Amino acid sequence: MIYFVCIFLLVFLSWRYDKRTSEKPGLAAGNDPDASGNIYFLLYIAFVLLMGLSRALGGDKQVYIENFENIPRLQDGRDTMLMGFVLNLASGIMPLWTFLSILVKSVWPQDFTLFQLIHAAFVNYAVFWFFRKYTNCKYLCLLLYFGYRFFHFNCETMREAIAIALFLFAFPHLQKKNWKVYYALAIPALGFHVSAIMMVILPLIPRIRFTIKSFIRLSVLCLAL
Repeated sequence: MIYFVCIFLLVFLSWRYDKRTSEKPGLAAGNDPDASGNIYFLLYIAFVLLMGLSRALGGDKQVYIENFENIPRLQDGRDTMLMGFVLNLASGIMPLWTFLSILVKSVWPQDFTLFQLIHAAFVNYAVFWFFRKYTNCKYLCLLLYFGYRFFHFNCETMREAIAIALFLFAFPHLQKKNWKVYYALAIPALGFHVSAIMMVILPLIPRIRFTIKSFIRLSVLCLAL
């Protein structure tokens, strides 16, 4: 029921505020017609709580929960933690995800709730920030996100979602060619999910002389990821 309420609310907000924005073409993205931003902030909190306090949503969520339950804590000692890193890496789980899991479990070992809240807060903040900064129709974008990728990012591809969130934060630096800050975000993204290798490659693409051979190599790399 709550999901339908969210959809209807986003439709109404898109009609109420995005409509006003589209009638003023000179209004820059990020300048809200609902100037206080209270509605947008409350929606962010609702999105975080909806996922952060969820139970057994998504088939892969159970896999993340089981991995979290088996991960060691800081209190378990260096050798046990090292074994946790090795076992996760052997399963294709990148080191920064394991490190974050260890830190959170050391603080809250009871269950997966705190980790979910931290993950949902970070990923959805990146999405909300990006929409507010780069579009005049942020509620419409939230509606599309909620219907198309909200559950996927917060339940199914949680590791990749952190990498995507870091890319969203890195995007303005990619535009400005501020490579130090961009790669300062790209490298941690790679530490969460291997697909973030595309963040490393992306700035290099304009410099590549495309031949049939280079195109085939790039296509094979994309397929491998």
